[in-house]
Amino acid sequence: MAAYFPVMMSRQALNWLEALPAGSINSWQALCNAFIQYYLASCPCPKTRWDLGSIIQQPDESLRDYIKRYFANRNTITEVDDRDVIHHFHEGLHSIKLWRKMFESNRWRHDGGRQQAHRHGRRRASPSPAQDQE
Repeated sequence: MAAYFPVMMSRQALNWLEALPAGSINSWQALCNAFIQYYLASCPCPKTRWDLGSIIQQPDESLRDYIKRYFANRNTITEVDDRDVIHHFHEGLHSIKLWRKMFESNRWRHDGGRQQAHRHGRRRASPSPAQDQE
């Protein structure tokens, strides 16, 4: 198996292998350890819910840009609870006013939003006085 190892390597990995000092690798395990140690830093590690806490809004960053950046990172995490997503998003905002403004401008999404949407739909479905006269 060791004979096929260099054949299966990419050119970059083969260059790394050939650049190792003579005698520095004396076992398969030592080769595996050296390979992993060298390439581990360049591999993206899976993110966790705690990584969301490190995403904070920059002082000159718009709310829209922060939301895009935050959720681009959130989408790389496979298992995260919605409560953690909301909590870390809120904690990352540099101004609580933005958080409040977001919910004040979208009140229909909170309690009673369904009724408000139905009322709006009924108003649009009923003929207007101008249509009655035609």
